[in-house]
Amino acid sequence: LLASRDNFKITEGPKEPVTAAMDHINANYMNKLTLHEISDKLHVNSSYLSRRFKEKTGMSITDYINHFKIEKAKNLLQSTTIPIVHIAYNLGYTDQNYFTRIFKQFTGQTPSEYRNRSK
Repeated sequence: LLASRDNFKITEGPKEPVTAAMDHINANYMNKLTLHEISDKLHVNSSYLSRRFKEKTGMSITDYINHFKIEKAKNLLQSTTIPIVHIAYNLGYTDQNYFTRIFKQFTGQTPSEYRNRSK
């Protein structure tokens, strides 16, 4: 199951900043995303967006970004033979070691272990 804003209980309308942030993340996950870049794009204060995002989703915007990317990575690791380094770069991670560390933090396994156990 891929992460999406539908997996989280949001009670806001489509123009609310949290929903707009999730939509932006979902559409741009292949890029390096930061709270400041997203808040600038949405023309809202980054502290306000961060606070609202945590209130509405129960997680920080950075955790949501990483969660979304790791769910994409898990799908690619299971369904393709794309090298892990390419998966990392395609998800906006410029450092494979950082990607591996984040992946292990979320799954308890390295990407290689996950791929091998998914076969």
